[in-house]
Amino acid sequence: MDDCFDDILEKFYLKKELYKSLQGKIWVSNVLIKLMKDFEETPASYLRVRNCLIFLLNLCLVDSPDHYHSKGKSMKELTESERNDLLDLLKIELNNLNN
Repeated sequence: MDDCFDDILEKFYLKKELYKSLQGKIWVSNVLIKLMKDFEETPASYLRVRNCLIFLLNLCLVDSPDHYHSKGKSMKELTESERNDLLDLLKIELNNLNN
């Protein structure tokens, strides 16, 4: 599962006929098992396995991207003040990620 991202995109996400089918569910289950076995054999691969699991869950098992998918306002609905506040908060968060 070294290239789990490519594998997930090629075999499941790009083949729309697999999405929500029994064959697709079986494939997702097999990928989950492979990832868990890989983690069991190489505990140092924790971050890679975790990221692959998050990727798999978000693309294949979750109907909406996150809890806030349909909540809040679009950028077009924000006032100028709200937009500036949002941009300031995003800049702060991005700076925190780089430090």
